[in-house]
Amino acid sequence: SAFVLGRDGEVLVSHLGRIESFSELETYLAHTLGRPLNIGHINRTGDSLPYRRAFTAEMRDIVAGVYGRDVEAFGYGF
Repeated sequence: SAFVLGRDGEVLVSHLGRIESFSELETYLAHTLGRPLNIGHINRTGDSLPYRRAFTAEMRDIVAGVYGRDVEAFGYGF
């Protein structure tokens, strides 16, 4: 968040793409740049355990300590 949020928490960029909706980001970029894009996806991990089930309470606390501002500002949660 240090790269996209001001000191008061205001978003400093005109668009913030989310990795969990990458195809929407790709569409936005193609439209903005005025040309087709095909970024693709390499190193796909396949089906994995949802992170909420994979994280222990201690792991959640660590992530919250490091990324708490991001979690709150961008609407994520555990």
